[in-house]
Amino acid sequence: MLLCTFLIINRLMKMLGQYDQDEDRRRNNTVIMDLMRKKYNLKVNEKVINPQVVSATELALPEETRKVINDIKNQDMDFDIDSFINKAQKAYVMYLNAVASSDSDTIKNLADKDLYEKISIRSNKKITIDNVDQATLIGAALFGDRAILTIGFSYKAFIFTEDENGNIMSGSKEKPQSRKSQVTFCRYLSQEKSWKITKEVSEK
Repeated sequence: MLLCTFLIINRLMKMLGQYDQDEDRRRNNTVIMDLMRKKYNLKVNEKVINPQVVSATELALPEETRKVINDIKNQDMDFDIDSFINKAQKAYVMYLNAVASSDSDTIKNLADKDLYEKISIRSNKKITIDNVDQATLIGAALFGDRAILTIGFSYKAFIFTEDENGNIMSGSKEKPQSRKSQVTFCRYLSQEKSWKITKEVSEK
C-alpha cells in the first residue's frame, strides 16, 4: 500500500511539472530500499535489484530469484516480470486449447521443437481451460543469454476423453476440475523475441 501511494504521488508530481529526474531517482532509491528492509529485514544491496524498476511482484520474490530477474533486465531493458506472467498465462491457455483441438500450427508457435515433437497431437485426452485462478513465478535461471522461467498455474479445466466419433468416454465437458501445472518458458535473450514453452508438469 505504501509503495502504491508513493507511485501515485510521484506520477502526480510529474503531471504537474514539479519533476526533477535526479531527485526522482534518489526518492525512488530511498523509498524502495526502506520497503525492502521493512519487508525482509535485510541489508539491501543495489547490485541485487535495480531500485529504478522494481515492482511489487519482484519485492515478493526470494532474493536469489530477484537477482536473476535483474540480470535478465540487464540484457533485455524491456523485460517486465508482471507483463511476462500475464503473457505466459495467455500463452499457456492457448497451448492447452491448441493441444485439445489438435492445432499443430499454434502448438509449434508456442512450444519449442523438443516439446512439440513429444506432444501426441492425436491424443484422445482433451484438456481445455475454463479459467486461470493464479499464476506465480516459482523458478528463474539464466545461463549466458538463455533465460529460463517457471510459472506455477492454478486453474479449472474441462478434462475428458473422446472416441473417434467425438463421443465422451470419460470426464466431462460441462464440469470443470481444479488442476495445477508448472510450466517452464525459455528464451535466448540476444537471439529471440518470444518465449517458448519447454516443459509442462501437471498435477490434480
